[in-house]
Amino acid sequence: MPQFAPKIFTQPSSSSSGITLSLVESKAGQYLRLGLSEAAQTTHFGGALQPDRDAVKIVLNSDAGKTHILVLELEEADSPECLPLSAGMKGSVYLKLAPWMAVASGKRPAEAMPVLGGGKSPSSVIVKLPEWARPEPIKIGQGKPLMD
Repeated sequence: MPQFAPKIFTQPSSSSSGITLSLVESKAGQYLRLGLSEAAQTTHFGGALQPDRDAVKIVLNSDAGKTHILVLELEEADSPECLPLSAGMKGSVYLKLAPWMAVASGKRPAEAMPVLGGGKSPSSVIVKLPEWARPEPIKIGQGKPLMD
């Protein structure tokens, strides 16, 4: 019988980005919960985020063909246009956001958002929004006076 050498089993790394989005329904109304796992914070922002010191700026796009993009940029907690972070379980952080699109009533479980790439700065990341969370694209001429 020929000899052979067994190999050690190595667990493949998780393909999840660690950045999730869910729709929560409470007595106060619907809100979106954007979560960042501890691993995602380290991978995309260089370390664990501190809710009292760090905040996140979110950039969405309503241009046709770009509604699937969400950009997360790390900022100081006192910066304008930034959203405060809250501490979660096991080192994660999350944001509670008002929905930016019309969503049917009910809950949506947390869905991992794939990473599309890094942003313009080293402390930003671009992720792909789930279908149900994409803003409506602006139509040609929408928001402009009729006589222009």
